[in-house]
Amino acid sequence: GSYGFTSGPGGTTEREPWSNITISPEFPSTAQVIAELYPQSGGDEIDGVFAMDPYVLQALLRLTGPISIAGSDIPLSDANVAQFLLVDQYDIDDSPTRVDLLDEVARATIDQVLGGALPNPTVVARELGPVAAQGRLAGWSRDPDEQQLFEQVNLAADLPDPAGGDGYAVVLNNAGANKLDVYLDRSITYDATVDP
Repeated sequence: GSYGFTSGPGGTTEREPWSNITISPEFPSTAQVIAELYPQSGGDEIDGVFAMDPYVLQALLRLTGPISIAGSDIPLSDANVAQFLLVDQYDIDDSPTRVDLLDEVARATIDQVLGGALPNPTVVARELGPVAAQGRLAGWSRDPDEQQLFEQVNLAADLPDPAGGDGYAVVLNNAGANKLDVYLDRSITYDATVDP
């Protein structure tokens, strides 16, 4: 629709819609859309999708140590990476350089995780468990057995089933593909009247 997922040649997905792909708060649905659309953007078929926010990168750098990247005068570590990604990087005037820098931070962190020596699994789970429980780290797999594992270890980031009861979710969608919402305050009030 208006987000441009079918605006490419022959109704395909071009580059720009990827900035809005995570607009849904229900990660398994988002991941399935990513798996379907990624090949339409020139990518290969994928078996699964992971999503993480800056606080996950912070936790990963706590496990692996700092990274150095071109374009940053200081090494990025668990002490400064979230602040850099959420706020400080927007002081960079050159937008293409900033986008490349964000990609480089993510790649350097993942390369360090996959290519380095991690602590034992208990330490990794202790570090990543809280961010997974907060929905900051999510995983989805095409394979039903793997997806069931993601659900068991709180990586699925799906909306909970209210099991016949009431439930509510608050979602802030910034469809402008900018980070203005980082600088906004929000408050939510929920008043319920219970009738047993």
